[in-house]
Amino acid sequence: MRCAVLLEEHNAFRQALAYLLSRIPDIEMVAEASTVKEGRAIVLKDPAHVDVVVTELLWANEDATQFLRELREVDADVPVLVLTSLRERDSHDLALEMGATEVLTKDVTVDQIVASIKKLGGN
Repeated sequence: MRCAVLLEEHNAFRQALAYLLSRIPDIEMVAEASTVKEGRAIVLKDPAHVDVVVTELLWANEDATQFLRELREVDADVPVLVLTSLRERDSHDLALEMGATEVLTKDVTVDQIVASIKKLGGN
């Protein structure tokens, strides 16, 4: 079972994706957050109980890159899947440099997201 935390500011997208992921037998949605601050509190409270973090890179009023750096600074070995609407290679490279494990654009299928979560979450 992969325990996932989903950080996404767009309610409809977050709720729909969380619902779909919760229906996958090998994935447990342990938490959702609509702000980076909420996500930070959830994940950094006990990173050992999180197998995968799924997050957007750019938020309207927040920066997820700082969160990615913080995860690495506390030596949290939590894989991070970045889902983004940005298609530029530079944005993807920046996310990877800041600590993301994998970057997918939001136009991928749910099956591709599930496959990535399963791969990153191990078990």
